[in-house]
Amino acid sequence: MNYLSQLLAFRDYQLFETKLSSGQIALWHALMQINNKCAWIEWFTTTNQMLETLSGLSRSGINKNRNVLKQLGLIDFRSNGKKATSYKVFKLYTSDSTQESVQDNIHTSDSAQRSTQQGVQGSVQQGGTLIKHKEKRKEKQITIVGSLRDVVDFYEQNGFGIMSPFTLEKITKWIEDFKDIESPEPEKLIIKALEISVDSNVHNWGYAEAILKGWETKKLLTVKDIEIAQKNYKSKAKPMGKVIKKEHLPDWAKDDYEPPEETSTVDKAALQKQLDEFNKTSPKEK
Repeated sequence: MNYLSQLLAFRDYQLFETKLSSGQIALWHALMQINNKCAWIEWFTTTNQMLETLSGLSRSGINKNRNVLKQLGLIDFRSNGKKATSYKVFKLYTSDSTQESVQDNIHTSDSAQRSTQQGVQGSVQQGGTLIKHKEKRKEKQITIVGSLRDVVDFYEQNGFGIMSPFTLEKITKWIEDFKDIESPEPEKLIIKALEISVDSNVHNWGYAEAILKGWETKKLLTVKDIEIAQKNYKSKAKPMGKVIKKEHLPDWAKDDYEPPEETSTVDKAALQKQLDEFNKTSPKEK
C-alpha cells in the first residue's frame, strides 16, 4: 500500500463521500500508522491501549467509532477473545485509472440498453463526464503525491524525524491553503520554512509552521518573495556599533591644574587678644 496515496484518497473520501467525526478520523489514522509499522500486512493485531494512545480516544470511543468505520467499508475487524483484536484497513485508491474507466463504461452501457434512445444519450453523456472527472482527479492526485515526496524527504533527512500522519495532514493542508491564495510553488515554500528551521537549529515542525503563518499573512507566495523580504529586513536593521564610554578626569589630573592658595582658618584678632592677656599676667623682668 502506498501511504501517501492512501492518505490523499482518505481526504477525498471526506470531501466527496461521507462526513466523518473527529473520533472516526483519529481512529482511522491510528490504524493506518500501526498498519504501516506492520509492513502493510492485510490483517494485523493491536491492543486497545495502543489505539487509545495513538488516537486519544477512550475504550468506549474506540468501540463506537470502529463500528462506524466498518459499516462505511473503510476498515474491518474481528475479535480474538481475550487476545488483541485483528484489524484490516481497506485500500481507498486505485492503481490503474484505465481499469476504473472501463468499469464505468460497462455500467453506462448496461443502463443504456434498458432505456429509451433519449435515456441512452443522457446516460452516455453523464457517464463520460463522470469518467473525465475521475481521470482529472486521479491525475491531480498523482501530481500532489510527487511534489509531497520532496517535502517528506527533506523533512526526514534533516533531523525532523519520521513524518507522522498528523504532520503530513497539516503539510497537505498548507499546500492547499497556499494554492488557494495563488502561490505557484507551495511545496517549495514549505521546504524553505524547513530550511530556515534547520539554519536556526530548531528541528521542529511547529517552528516551521509559525514561519509559514507569517508568510501567509504577508502574502509572500514564492521563494523569491521571501528572499527579497529577508534582504529588505537586513538592510533596515540598525548596525550595532561599539559604545565608547567617556571618562572624566579629576581636576588634579589635568595638565593645566593649579593648586588653590592656602587660607588660614585661625582668627587673628582672637589670637592677638589672647597674647595681650598673657603679657599682662606675666611677671616683669627686673
